[in-house]
Amino acid sequence: MESVPVPYYDKGNIETWDFIIAKELNFLEGNVIKYIVRWKEKDGVKDLKKARTYINKLIAGVPTAKITNLVTVCGDAPAPGYSCNNLLCKVCFP
Repeated sequence: MESVPVPYYDKGNIETWDFIIAKELNFLEGNVIKYIVRWKEKDGVKDLKKARTYINKLIAGVPTAKITNLVTVCGDAPAPGYSCNNLLCKVCFP
């Protein structure tokens, strides 16, 4: 998939998704970074509120009981109806 440059994700020496991958952040953590990075140039306070939503989910442990870093295979069985939020997990995202 070819990416289209987006100014608010492409500032500095690293694109936002490359930073998220390099830091091995999970889905929820990655979305916090995404919304924090772009809030001044895209949707303002709306993006800060979205970031806060993901932070609240991290704090509460929702939707899973245990949020883990990115790995290639899930070590824990997620609660019924939930995934581990690990987009690289081959168990939860075959």
